[in-house]
Amino acid sequence: MKSKTIFWGKLLIVVIALATLASATFAQTTPGGTVITNKASSTYSDDPLNPTKYTATSNTVTTTVSYVAGLAITPDSPAAGSVLPGGTATYTFTVINQGNFTDNVRFLASGASAQLTGGTGTTAISAIFIDVDGNGSFNTGDIDIKTNGADVLQSVAQNGTFKVVVQVAVDPAAPGAQALIVNLGDTATGGPTFDNQVATNSANEVRTSHPTGIVPVNGDATDHNMEAKGTITNIVSNVGAVLNGPSGQPGAIGPGPSNNTDYTNQAVDPTATNTPVVFTNTLQNTGNAADTFVITAPTVPAGSLVEISFDGGLTYAPIATGGTPNAGVTSPSVAPLVPLTYKTRVTLPTGATPLTGYDTALTATSVTTPTSSNTTIDRIYAGYLQMVKTATVANATGVGGLTDPVPGAVITYIITYTNIATAPVGIGNVNLDALAVVITEDGDAAPNNWAPNTNHVALPIDSRAGVVVTSASTGAVANGKYVDTVGTVPAGQSGILTILRTIKP
Repeated sequence: MKSKTIFWGKLLIVVIALATLASATFAQTTPGGTVITNKASSTYSDDPLNPTKYTATSNTVTTTVSYVAGLAITPDSPAAGSVLPGGTATYTFTVINQGNFTDNVRFLASGASAQLTGGTGTTAISAIFIDVDGNGSFNTGDIDIKTNGADVLQSVAQNGTFKVVVQVAVDPAAPGAQALIVNLGDTATGGPTFDNQVATNSANEVRTSHPTGIVPVNGDATDHNMEAKGTITNIVSNVGAVLNGPSGQPGAIGPGPSNNTDYTNQAVDPTATNTPVVFTNTLQNTGNAADTFVITAPTVPAGSLVEISFDGGLTYAPIATGGTPNAGVTSPSVAPLVPLTYKTRVTLPTGATPLTGYDTALTATSVTTPTSSNTTIDRIYAGYLQMVKTATVANATGVGGLTDPVPGAVITYIITYTNIATAPVGIGNVNLDALAVVITEDGDAAPNNWAPNTNHVALPIDSRAGVVVTSASTGAVANGKYVDTVGTVPAGQSGILTILRTIKP
């Protein structure tokens, strides 16, 4: 007897366990309001030969399934995605009705149910909408939540779902590795899922809002509502970008317009072209994270040496030798939006052609994003003030032809002086003006001999209003020397000095 009792006891435990498991597994699957009926029937007999003689039925018992509210929002802090500065991050949440009846989900007016944390600058939520067609973009038929001045209710069937999309416009200058976290709802309890929590009517909630006449057995004491929260994180990608230009002008614009043709012009003595010329250049990290940059010289003058210094000129490393580009030199780490000044030393070969510009192209390339680079040009002129003289003869003596240089004929000397350096163009470039220009015409300083062989006619005229002073020449010939104080001749400009002399009879 004892063994039978133990058996039935164990069986009862198994039955109870199975019932409990079934309750947990299939909880809330029976729709609320469902009426469950139960009526028993039996047969019995008073005649051993007729086992089924009478029937009996019980009264009918009914049970109405209670309404149970439930709300879940997913995901809950999944693996972070990424977004580029200046881009749009899209956060797609799934809202699930885990109650046992068709219910409404309430979103607060003006998008208050979605909150962004971690954004800086202009980074902000730009859109919140119920994505009815599920294509991830706001279009006709979708339900705007952000700009709606009233609460938004969305009906959803038992076990039904719908998508809510939150879009964040990211500041173009957003720092790299910045976490942009969007919470849909603000439930603080029930972690890690934060689902099916009693509503607290908080400032950024997402909660149920039941149809008229339905009163669930759970939820808050007043309205029997449940709330939930979902969380998604995006990380701003590290993006390398750089500007490279003249000293203090990394964003200079050159001819084109282009920020790859900006320039710094300097000069070297045309009689000693192998003298090193030092340029000062500035690069700027325009990316959103600390970065290093490789300086290379893809274009260099033939036979030249090009060197880079990041310590103010104390030490230099070559990036081109004998006119052949070498491997680049890597800069120190540079913080976002911070400029870095460096020195470039260029040595032309001996005998470089006078009155010629020699270009060295310097390219700074981001190590973080090797496709991002910027080029500037350091240009050396082997002398840059060009002087061209011409002479014409006007013969009105009656002897010989009209242009024959006979005694008494007038010689007109034209001296055209030109600053051959690049005329100013673009923004932030370093131009090369010719300063303190003085033109001297000494009529008997070798190889000249026009002072003793011609006579002064009139004071020379300078087209740039240069001040011309006449005096005796080296050989003491009166009015045999002219000194024209021109002053500054800007890059790309020119002037003319006109001298008249009569051939002595």
